[in-house]
Amino acid sequence: MVTPANRLLFALAWIPLVAGLLTAACGDDGPGKTPTPDIETTPSGSALGPGITIADALTAKLDGPLLVNGWLWRQPNGEIRLCTTLSETAPRGCGKPSLVVVGLDLGSLPDLRSEHGTTTSSSPIQVLGAVAGGVLIVARNATG
Repeated sequence: MVTPANRLLFALAWIPLVAGLLTAACGDDGPGKTPTPDIETTPSGSALGPGITIADALTAKLDGPLLVNGWLWRQPNGEIRLCTTLSETAPRGCGKPSLVVVGLDLGSLPDLRSEHGTTTSSSPIQVLGAVAGGVLIVARNATG
């Protein structure tokens, strides 16, 4: 005869089995370990996708690389920025918000224009890297 106590014991017997299956299916990196993206594991520093705005990159709470959209702007002093917009008048100016870009190889970018001491991209580009304190540090081997 099945009693309410037997039903309860039967139901409780399934909990360890279900918990074990869920743990195996979800994976376990050990206690307190959360998998995070690693810049070095991104193949050739490349990424595909729509990317995010500079404003979103500045407020992002994510660890790891971000794919950020913007216009490249290199000042005469050599500082490189990723800008929300570029002014139409010469010399071209950088629209805010913007990010200082560190570690970008300008030789890897096609279609750059130089005039009046500044270098700019002729169209928006995407840069993959980590963002901290208004600086975008380009992922190793990233290309534009």
